[in-house]
Amino acid sequence: MKSGLILEGGGMRGMFTAGVLDCFMEEGIVFDYVIGSSSGVCNAMNYVSGQIGRSKNMMLLPKKESYAGVKELLLHGSFLNLKKLFRVLPYQKKTHFDFDTYFTSSIENEFVVSNCYTGKPEYLSEKKDEDRLATIATASCSLPLVGRPVKTEDKCYMDGSMTDPIPVRHTLDKGCDRIILISTKGEGMDPSDLSKYNWAMRILYGKKVKPFLTAMKNRLDLYYKQWDMIYDLQKEGTLFLIQPQGDVAISHLETDPVKLEQMYDSGYAYGRKILEDVKKFLV
Repeated sequence: MKSGLILEGGGMRGMFTAGVLDCFMEEGIVFDYVIGSSSGVCNAMNYVSGQIGRSKNMMLLPKKESYAGVKELLLHGSFLNLKKLFRVLPYQKKTHFDFDTYFTSSIENEFVVSNCYTGKPEYLSEKKDEDRLATIATASCSLPLVGRPVKTEDKCYMDGSMTDPIPVRHTLDKGCDRIILISTKGEGMDPSDLSKYNWAMRILYGKKVKPFLTAMKNRLDLYYKQWDMIYDLQKEGTLFLIQPQGDVAISHLETDPVKLEQMYDSGYAYGRKILEDVKKFLV
């Protein structure tokens, strides 16, 4: 049996995921394979490195230290300063990232990125090079409009959740027959539709990313089909779904520390509530 963990994106709603994962780490729950996109990348990295509380602490940094907010928009041109998140904060004492543990972990960790030139998802991993790890993490988190495309010599990447929002099919293809999905959306919540801003992205990013914009137009249809698959797998007993309970009263770019901490607490409490069911599912 091979276990897989899928971490959906959702910006600061990833606080729910952080709470669930901290509970799992405290209980020593380990997966063979972990995949995430967008904010799911940050939670995935901190889970693989075994750093309980790091995801929460990163999202609750004081404004003067934070990588997100109006200050970053004014100073660096983006609401989310991903360079600071992945290339500066990991090397500071207070926000240190444990590269050694991450690189030597037996857990396989992949990130979903969207290839802007093909409009297709790619699944990347890195367990040796800190710089490349930062590059692919940045690419997966580079949300349209608030982020910039990440360019290499011959490719251009952006947020992976735009082309494969919940990579269930890929996780099955990796051989996982026990899958835990942590969603950041409560039951009945509609996904974000950024395709209505395609006109702005054509201006910002140019004609070369047209395949990416086309993929974004089809994203909602893909997303709903993925949920149909999720429910089918849930009925079969292959997938265990974890998602926020009740109203999710925070936005993707939430900065209110009280609301963020409440979201974390709800995730941690729910993780505790379902803990024994998760353990039985993974046996």
